[in-house]
Order: sequence, then C-alpha cells, then structure tokens
Amino acid sequence: MPSSAVSILNLSELNRQRWRTARRLGFNSIDALDEWEEMVVTDHFAIFIIDYLARGYCITPDKRELIRHVDLKRAVKRRVRMLEDSRFEEALCENEDKSEWTAKDHYRAFIVGVVADDKWLGRHDVAGTIMKDRGWSPLTTTLKMLRYLEDLINEWLESAGDSVARRKAGLPEGRVVRSR
Repeated sequence: MPSSAVSILNLSELNRQRWRTARRLGFNSIDALDEWEEMVVTDHFAIFIIDYLARGYCITPDKRELIRHVDLKRAVKRRVRMLEDSRFEEALCENEDKSEWTAKDHYRAFIVGVVADDKWLGRHDVAGTIMKDRGWSPLTTTLKMLRYLEDLINEWLESAGDSVARRKAGLPEGRVVRSR
C-alpha cells in the first residue's frame, strides 16, 4: 500500500477517534472540541507532557485509586478560589517540586486543572466552557476526564513524526493501556 494511502487511513482513524472523544464530552462537532481544547486544555496537557510523558513515564494509575486521590469537588473549589482571588501563579505553580509525585499526582493535576479552569471561565460567561452545562457528578467528571486524558496521551504517542524522536530519547511508544 502506498504511504499516502496509509496516511489517509491513519487520518481517518484519528478523525473517528476525535469524533468519539467529542461525543463522549458532549460536543456536537470536532471543531467545538478543538476550540475548547485551545481555550482550556492545551496548557494543562503541555505541562503533563513536560512533567510526565517527556520524562518517559507511562504508568496509568488505577481508576479507583485515582478517584479517591483526586477528590474533585474539593480540589476544584480550592483552585477556583485561587483564580477568583487573582492568585494565578499560585494556581499554576501549586506544589512546584514534583520530584516525589506519582502517576496519580500528574493525572490529578491535569484533571483538576482542566475542570477548575473550565468552571472558572464559565462563571465569567466565557463562550465554549462546558462543565457548568454538563451536570455531571464529580465521579462522572473524573472518569470522563481520565478517559479524555488517555485519548490525548494516545494522540501524542501516535502523532506523525514523533515516533523516531521518542525512540531516540528512549521514550515509550504505542498506546496507553487503559486502567481498569
């Protein structure tokens, strides 16, 4: 099969995966998902890449343990309070020393950061925020954000041109195994 055909098949699979992700999060289109990601998610995922994935870590925490570790309602409330008080640096650099962090800590930081920033922006009527409109429980939100993060990790791991660089850097290749 010519390489262009393989690229088209991969693109099609990527589009199908993006559509599934968009629907799972309640978006009506991939464009709406993309806009939300640009507004809310990009910085949090970049930090996750720098602090976790780019260092070669690839452990997916157990979902039950992660849910207990996150305590989404309390953690989001605390971060939103920091943002409301204009303590942006404190919200961004919370626990700057991450040398003792586990996989659960990195996943928690991403989930809490995305949910809290979305809620905070939603309080200020920023178009495109979703959390205030979904009505999900903290448990459902945590599970959806965990699945979403797993999708982002897989996209990052499978992104075109990165596999050679990852191999040279000794970083993991392939899909993330979903925790059970």
